[in-house]
Amino acid sequence: MLLAADPALAGQAAGLLIEVASTGHPLSLDLLQASRDSTESAETSRTAAGLLTRAAADIAWDLARTAQASQADHQAYAFCRAAARGGIRQAALSLGRTLLAGLDPEAAGWLARLGTEAAVGRHRACEQ
Repeated sequence: MLLAADPALAGQAAGLLIEVASTGHPLSLDLLQASRDSTESAETSRTAAGLLTRAAADIAWDLARTAQASQADHQAYAFCRAAARGGIRQAALSLGRTLLAGLDPEAAGWLARLGTEAAVGRHRACEQ
């Protein structure tokens, strides 16, 4: 799943997942099925590897939030990195907050607000 969340490694990960799924492994079957069931959007590549990456990133983000809630910091960090690599913006913000918290708590607070505040004035940026 961590390999599949990386767009550069999704093709290799698919082969591994198919091999493991052939033994009946339920989580690899779920991930492969999720990649087939994903709806395509503007952000999602139209390739099978892109769908797999997005499905793996979604699962990684769910696992990251579960690990954060359980205070399993090392696991949360690994899953959050995978989710961010796979294109989950909230994961990238969370990872940034985590990394900045020890270095610059004020900047970490700014990132936290950035993830929750509505975008203001973006439509005017193109006018100038």
